[in-house]
Amino acid sequence: MLEVPIQITCSHCNKSYSTDIELDGHAYEKHSESMGAETNYHGTYIGNCPASNCQTEHTVTLSIWEYPSGTCEDHEFEEQKNCEAQLGCDESEIFSFD
Repeated sequence: MLEVPIQITCSHCNKSYSTDIELDGHAYEKHSESMGAETNYHGTYIGNCPASNCQTEHTVTLSIWEYPSGTCEDHEFEEQKNCEAQLGCDESEIFSFD
């Protein structure tokens, strides 16, 4: 499992907060290339806005591609329901958290 910090802003009340998203430790795609395997990590965060007068449910789905090993090749927020999300760290720091 890989935990990655994300920053979420509620679309309803505009409250921003930080949390971690857990990405499945199993590779969804692996194929051999000249510098090793490319791995796709995938995870979903579901939680409520921390603002006491809001409590809107947020859903964020994130995919991260690792290639070569230890390097974030790319990332994509596939779903952002009732919020906007961004990485809470630089791409170069993602695999330093595992």
